Amino acid sequence: MPKNAKQVAEEAMPGWKAVEEQTGVDALAEHHVDAAGVDLDRLKRKYFGEAAGARDSTLGAAARRGPTEAEQSELVIMERTDGRDASGGRKTVIVHGEKIVGTQG
Repeated sequence: MPKNAKQVAEEAMPGWKAVEEQTGVDALAEHHVDAAGVDLDRLKRKYFGEAAGARDSTLGAAARRGPTEAEQSELVIMERTDGRDASGGRKTVIVHGEKIVGTQG
């Protein structure tokens, strides 16, 4: 059975525990749309002609390629549980598949 990112991080880092990320006050505030932008296909027709506007803008290179390694990775926030770290800070680890590929903090 495949492990989730938190399980992988906790097994790879003894003395650390995965914690939930706390959302900031700004992230909880409601956002209101005050205006709508112009359709991308309409702008292409205006500046590049009718042939450019006929192409579907959602079929660009990013839509044709598969998911990248960064898109398949997950961030996990870790916190010390054994009291060995006097700073008491957190680390963020990048988990790809079943291994940690990067840390910060």
